[in-house]
Amino acid sequence: MIFEIVHHLSYGHVPPKQTHITNSSAGRRVASLLAILALLPLLAGCPPPVQYSRVADYNIDFAEFTLDMQVTGMGSVAPDPAPLRVEGNLAYYTEGTELTLTATPDSGYAFVDWDANGCTTTLTAAEITITMEDNHICIANFAPVTSGVAPVSRIVVSPSTTVDAGTMITLDGSTSSDADGDIVAWDWDFDSDGTVDASGETVTTSFSSPGLYDVSLTVTDNDALTGLGAAGITVNDPNLGTSFTVLVSVSGPGLVDVEPLGRTLPDSDCDGDDCYLSGLPAGTELTLTAAASTPAAFLGWVAEQCDSEPTPDQCVVNVRSNRSIQATFQ
Repeated sequence: MIFEIVHHLSYGHVPPKQTHITNSSAGRRVASLLAILALLPLLAGCPPPVQYSRVADYNIDFAEFTLDMQVTGMGSVAPDPAPLRVEGNLAYYTEGTELTLTATPDSGYAFVDWDANGCTTTLTAAEITITMEDNHICIANFAPVTSGVAPVSRIVVSPSTTVDAGTMITLDGSTSSDADGDIVAWDWDFDSDGTVDASGETVTTSFSSPGLYDVSLTVTDNDALTGLGAAGITVNDPNLGTSFTVLVSVSGPGLVDVEPLGRTLPDSDCDGDDCYLSGLPAGTELTLTAAASTPAAFLGWVAEQCDSEPTPDQCVVNVRSNRSIQATFQ
């Protein structure tokens, strides 16, 4: 009976014989028919329909690797980009991240290299790039900057270190030297005022006023180290003689020291208490210092004979002509 009903439903045939069905029996037959319909896919060898549902979110885990940045000496290492997070000394990065590390020394230090521990093969470059495909330990090495040997400054003056006012002179610094490098700058100060008046290995200048001038040369080498040298230039007044005599008279029990001549007067070259300092170039500056013999006292210099008196017992004389100076002790 079931086969016959299935047969007719499957092929759409109407039973040839009309059967009278009561109301109660019709209900039972409809229920049976629905049950059979549910079995049709199994009887035909088809699997039951598959129920599909949409997955709204997917959680995919990517691998992470750590970077341990260390230094020796004084300096720092900066990563770019910044890590996902930092735990203790370890910075965490997603697998495959391309990372730039920059080593920066502190003041007084220089970057040397990276440790040869597999972090990079570019050991001497301060900036390196690594790819986070494994855990890395990157160690940057810094060392103190060592000072080299300072250069030596030398000045050659021509035609002479004693010239008349207005005479052009040549100042040559080419004989200056540097034991461990090269001199890269020559800076000249013609009047000892701390201001650079000219630059160059060789320069020329002149002085319009008589006097003594200290010319200095500062040389700088390729390590930024400097050396200082000086030369004294005597400038005479061309309208006066080229040399003069200063008479120093010592009256009473005492002595007079004369610098820069290094003489103590009176000495064996004096004529009694009168001491003649001869052949002094114009512009020479003498400093006379009086010292009384015990129990005598120094009374002073004769008024207006000194150009200046920096202390009560000193007299400064700028030689521009023949001069006479007297020190009195009692």
